[in-house]
Amino acid sequence: AAGDRVKFLASGKTYDVAECGVMTPRRVPVADRPLGPGEVGYLCASIKAVEDARVGDTITVVPTGPQARDAEAVEPLPGYSEATPMVYAGLFPVEADQYEALRDALGKLRLNDAALRYEADNSPAMGFGFRCGFLGLLHMEIVQERLEREYDIDLVVTAPAVVYKVVPRGPGAAALVEQIEAAGEDAKALDKLLGDNAAAEDDEQQQHRETTSTGDAAVSHKNRPVVITVDNPCRMPDKERDQHVLEPYVRLEVIAPSEFTGALIELAQGRRGVLKDMRYLTPTRTTIIYDMPLAEVITDFFDQIKSRTRGYASMEYAVIGYRKSDLVRMDIYINGEIATPLSTVVHEADTQVAGKTLVRKLKEYIPRQLFKIPIQAKVGANIVASVQISAMRKDVLAKCYGGDITRKKKLLQKQAKGKKRMKQMGKVTVPQEAFMSVLNLRDGGGDE
Repeated sequence: AAGDRVKFLASGKTYDVAECGVMTPRRVPVADRPLGPGEVGYLCASIKAVEDARVGDTITVVPTGPQARDAEAVEPLPGYSEATPMVYAGLFPVEADQYEALRDALGKLRLNDAALRYEADNSPAMGFGFRCGFLGLLHMEIVQERLEREYDIDLVVTAPAVVYKVVPRGPGAAALVEQIEAAGEDAKALDKLLGDNAAAEDDEQQQHRETTSTGDAAVSHKNRPVVITVDNPCRMPDKERDQHVLEPYVRLEVIAPSEFTGALIELAQGRRGVLKDMRYLTPTRTTIIYDMPLAEVITDFFDQIKSRTRGYASMEYAVIGYRKSDLVRMDIYINGEIATPLSTVVHEADTQVAGKTLVRKLKEYIPRQLFKIPIQAKVGANIVASVQISAMRKDVLAKCYGGDITRKKKLLQKQAKGKKRMKQMGKVTVPQEAFMSVLNLRDGGGDE
């Protein structure tokens, strides 16, 4: 009723109700009685943020006095769950002064798109932006188009990424990796492991400061393993011997008609999936359960499933913990300069195929210049793939209808010197389509 203090259990926010009523279907305020079970109604509580009132949330009255303790024991109604994003990507404005406009635009889009998730992000190369979660690639493209057309914001969309854990080599590193893998989907146990590790790092830094200030010998904490959290591919450390890299795994369940079972198994096996179970719900319907890296799911996996099953398949996944994998960071160099937004984390066995596919797609999207543009994919100091965009040339020999060959060589040498000087000073503009090419590294591959 009006005057009550209510609490949204999913968001944990509390508000004072100014007005409540029933829908008949028009809004009819009721001031003499509260809303009863089964009634379709509304309430006004001066809620400023739309994310505080989520669809499907449970609202309860906050009691006062002796009954205040009972409010903590209220359980939300079953069946509520937030939309699970399938694709995560970074949205960055081309112009830095459009950051505030982008934040306001995402807030307005969230009003009629509850599946959109976003949080502030910062990139060393692209500045301030937002890391957004989408239901799929189509959803991401729709949001991008709406931001560009309705709000007139020029965007750069980066490749999706997940959070990795890196344990450098050292005493106790292998034991810590086993503990993280054993924690599985127990979030509390995993947080405790990482929290103890963070405390160990703080103790080590404090001990180092005390040793430096007093000059006395102190107990060394270097035997404690360290866990590095990597939430951006460009921050992944170079591969070292005995270094452990862990990535999040998910338990994936796909339900589809039985005729598409072979195509789905082939797709999952190619994404490093491990088959756990397969059951026939009916003679014509199958459920397939896989354990798969989350990085393989959040790109175009959902779209590939829909494509291979003609849209008849449905899928869901849940994170089951971190597992060790042989992962490396692959950097892209364009005209000798590293393109940080194009860096990606790939499996060590797929570096050459992924590198060849990516550099060939970049060759298609990057326009030609008056100088040669080398595009290289590197893993550490090793070049795994390379292509060149040939330069646009003016025919300087068009006016030479004859005469000595030295005249022609002189003109060609003059042109070569100009292009060399231009290459040193020239800058390459990478279009938006080039950043999107990282999403589909599996469309190509092989030798030309």
